[in-house]
Amino acid sequence: MRQRELQIQKQAMRFLDAALPSYIRAIHIPNGGRRDAKTGAMLKAAGVKAGVPDIALIQQGGAVAFIEIKTDKGRPSAAQTEWLDWFDQNLIPYAVCRSLGDVQTALMGWNIQLKAQVTA
Repeated sequence: MRQRELQIQKQAMRFLDAALPSYIRAIHIPNGGRRDAKTGAMLKAAGVKAGVPDIALIQQGGAVAFIEIKTDKGRPSAAQTEWLDWFDQNLIPYAVCRSLGDVQTALMGWNIQLKAQVTA
């Protein structure tokens, strides 16, 4: 993950930890980053899938939603687009977020009552 995306993701996770109600948990899915061939092969064999979004939200009762972090100019890769299309086909909520405000907007669009708001 490039440095700018990493900064947005760190901010997003801090916000999610503070803002989500207790019945929803947010986790980072560490699929990205540079790895040597041996580590990459080991992770692939263990089940790592290319293109999975950066953040998963898991709600009481089993509902899930996903957030993909991108910079202003970043675009989803082909593997990410396949996942996003699959989410659409299977009615699974997801958002591509380019800022902390985008994260808050997605949560509000999913009718999640937040304990905190993004401040300017």
